[in-house]
Amino acid sequence: MRQVLIRPKGRRDLRDIYQNLAETLGIVTAEQFETNAIQTFFDLARMPNVGALRKLEGIPTRDWRMWRIRDFEEYLVFYYLESEVVYVERIVHAKRDYRRQV
Repeated sequence: MRQVLIRPKGRRDLRDIYQNLAETLGIVTAEQFETNAIQTFFDLARMPNVGALRKLEGIPTRDWRMWRIRDFEEYLVFYYLESEVVYVERIVHAKRDYRRQV
């Protein structure tokens, strides 16, 4: 199984989403999001090609992939593969302009 590394912006996104969910929907929902995000990352480590390929402006040389957080489908995970590592770059709400966020 591949290794998963969450890049600094991805860690910040997780922290911000957790805080927002805790404030708006409660700590239980925020903790469930965190659990599901971690499980999603394990899923990506096992099946890294499952995400849809995305070409993002300003970064033409990287093959980005997009996948959704399990049971929190409005949150999109943007990641790329290098050798045996899955790099999680960003986690962005689907309503945001993700092309500008990544």
